Amino acid sequence: LANTFSDNCNLTLQIPNVKGKVSLADCLSNLVKPERLYGQNKYQCSACNSKVNALKTSCIGSCPPVLIVDLVRYNMGKKHSDIIQYPKTLNLHGTQLKLLTNKSVKNGQEKLKLENDTAQSAVYDLYAMIQHQGSSRQFGHYFAYCRGFETPNTWYLCNDESVSKVNGVEAAL
Repeated sequence: LANTFSDNCNLTLQIPNVKGKVSLADCLSNLVKPERLYGQNKYQCSACNSKVNALKTSCIGSCPPVLIVDLVRYNMGKKHSDIIQYPKTLNLHGTQLKLLTNKSVKNGQEKLKLENDTAQSAVYDLYAMIQHQGSSRQFGHYFAYCRGFETPNTWYLCNDESVSKVNGVEAAL
């Protein structure tokens, strides 16, 4: 058993290959789906210094005050251009994410207790979206939709030097 921790407020999510529409919930479920490491992709065990078959899983240790979600749209040079559906408010309690809720030490080993739900605050409001137009990571144009701070129901399109008001977040979603 090996544990790696990363203090991040970023979630980098792969877009799963699913039939029909893809949602942010699909991407979150894909994050915690166990991955078998075998063959050329074996895990390098630090205890025995050998490559071994393993099962890799991900979880969130604690919910950050601000959450940044990065959707990986490129895989082997190909862009995943489907529209990803995501909510204006994201509640991680209702997802399949495992939240790390309890640490205990037994015989010098750190034992991790994973639960599917916690009492932690895990609700996030959408404040901005960055979008890319173009055929590759090296070429294209980025622009953003941002929520007004003083007027939270007002959304703006920020495109280079131009900032213009849009008719609600639905225009951006």
